[in-house]
Amino acid sequence: MSSATIAAAKRVKTHPCSSCVALLMVAAAVLTLATWLLAIPEVAHQNALNNLQIHHRKWSKIFARDMPVTVADVLARSPHVVIHDRIIYFTYVAKALNQTLVELGVNCSVAKEVPHNSNATVITFMTHDLGANLTQQYISYNFEQLTTSKQWPQALWDRFKAAQMVWDYSLENIKVLHAHNITHTVHVPLGYASTMDNPEPPAATGRDVDLFFVGVLHGGMCQHRHPILEAVRHASRHKNVSGLQCATQTWGVPAPPNSTDKANTTLPSAVLTESCWDQALQQMHRRTKLALNIHCYPGKTILEVHRVLPLVVDRVLVMSEYSDDPWWDAQYNDIVNFTQGPYLAHNMLEVLKQLQQNSSSLATEAERRYQRLLACCSYNRYVSAALRQQMPSRHVACAGGL
Repeated sequence: MSSATIAAAKRVKTHPCSSCVALLMVAAAVLTLATWLLAIPEVAHQNALNNLQIHHRKWSKIFARDMPVTVADVLARSPHVVIHDRIIYFTYVAKALNQTLVELGVNCSVAKEVPHNSNATVITFMTHDLGANLTQQYISYNFEQLTTSKQWPQALWDRFKAAQMVWDYSLENIKVLHAHNITHTVHVPLGYASTMDNPEPPAATGRDVDLFFVGVLHGGMCQHRHPILEAVRHASRHKNVSGLQCATQTWGVPAPPNSTDKANTTLPSAVLTESCWDQALQQMHRRTKLALNIHCYPGKTILEVHRVLPLVVDRVLVMSEYSDDPWWDAQYNDIVNFTQGPYLAHNMLEVLKQLQQNSSSLATEAERRYQRLLACCSYNRYVSAALRQQMPSRHVACAGGL
């Protein structure tokens, strides 16, 4: 070591500022390196520089592999992010997610069709649809309930593992994913965005449908619903909503003799249907007072937020079974009427009786719940927190091929 370096080091030892000490030590090291490089021949000088560059690249790769990156960093690596809107059930989610990501500075768009060889990062809601091809680089955004008694095939877990990231609306689902050694997960709850506002004007009939439910009504798929829906059917009468597409499959099975508009008019009117989407669904929301949310499968359940949220936005009161997801039930505790399934039919009649006694309370309570939703369940806030989540870059690189 040169005398100048030794002198500099001695001065560092007596300096009172630790940050200055570190700075001076670095400067001394640089000075020593420069003196050494100048003292050696040109060829040796170039070889030394090459060795330094090789070691720099080596250690940079090792460091980068272990260095955590954020979800936003991963999205920024892609030339473009495409939200695949290939099924009508998730169209409103795709629009809301696109608006939210753009607001947060992510370069993205929505597309109905995405080429398989696209170099974009594709966000898909349909990883569970094993008949559909996935792009080379994709993010799974899961809204299926992985916690129930339903048995999922190994191919689904393989698809999750191959994804660049797995976004999930439920912390309970994420626990199941981790149990399958799928750890590149991000909690992305579904929240309110202004694209969810209903463009349909208020119905000329007013809110003339007392009860509304859309979902599988019969068959082996959702046997959990059968006794609950039967109790609802016998406590209400079929409402004819001619002119709406969702009226074509109303009730799903032959209705009881009393389920006509002309008979038993003291019973609340009900529309229970398996098919009601897009504009027809938005029109039904404008006509509905109380909507029902009933789980499909037995076992541990999660609140069907993607069904409940648009109803609250459209100022429809919602009655739902409790779920086994404490996070979501707490979020919606003051927004939804929670009840146990066997008591749903009885409790819905109590709510409708109160509304009948005080008709103005419907609009007041529905507006209060909507304002509560805006205050607690912002999609922008949920997604913003998700983008800040850190993920090990070596795992993301392995999963997504970055």
